[in-house]
Amino acid sequence: MSEFRVDPYLGRWILDLDESEFDQGEAPAGGTYEITREGDILSFRVGWTDAEGKTEAVSFAGRADGRAMPLRQSGLADGFRHFLDDDGALVTEASKDGAVLMSARRSLVEGQSMMMIEQTVNVPGVGPVSNSAVYRRAS
Repeated sequence: MSEFRVDPYLGRWILDLDESEFDQGEAPAGGTYEITREGDILSFRVGWTDAEGKTEAVSFAGRADGRAMPLRQSGLADGFRHFLDDDGALVTEASKDGAVLMSARRSLVEGQSMMMIEQTVNVPGVGPVSNSAVYRRAS
């Protein structure tokens, strides 16, 4: 993992609903995204409040080295991996039997003060469905 390439993603981010598009599912009322690093392990914590006011959160961790790791929490996917693509985007992919089911591509813009996340899920019988979320760096 190239730490200097990952470090700009570290920190706490606040969802900008006005700049985001949710084609899959209902848009949340608000959300946060936190990325931390301990050694070569990246940890992700995503929290949101749904339209009814219910708070949810999910977290996951791993090395950004591109190697697939087993995923035991999900009945949909059996593995995931994190990596930096050629453009410097931080990507996570979840797969089942080697086929990519979900990807999240994070990129930084506006002097690294904004993180754009393009999340695509391959829905069986439907095809790919995407959400584009924009997060602003928390001060």
